[in-house]
Amino acid sequence: SISGFAEDKHSLDADRVNKALSKFLRPEFINRIDEIITFRHLDVNDFEKIAGIMLGRTRDHLLEKGIQFKYSDSALALIAKESFSEKFGARNMRRYIERQVEDKLAELILSVYPDRLSGISLTVSGGKLKLDHI
Repeated sequence: SISGFAEDKHSLDADRVNKALSKFLRPEFINRIDEIITFRHLDVNDFEKIAGIMLGRTRDHLLEKGIQFKYSDSALALIAKESFSEKFGARNMRRYIERQVEDKLAELILSVYPDRLSGISLTVSGGKLKLDHI
């Protein structure tokens, strides 16, 4: 294709990386490299999958304490939407989950102490994350 037409973002990023490398590295060195890998930017769908992994770890940790933790697909979607950042990647999501889920989970667990919760669900209500006893 003609440069600038019908090229996807990943191809453009790969071209930018190659141009940047050629400014800093000598051609002899670049020729010794077998392959240059450029990674695509994460999208919202990737963030939903990452949120599932992060909440899965929280679920496993709570299960070790005898507490079931369930979360809805809509909760994953909201977390992904609220924490999405092309620039900062999933680091924003980690902080978001800490503040909006884990801190509130701890508050909920402590609010019933010394009694124990058997389960907690994370859903979306009114456009916000909601934790409930189950």
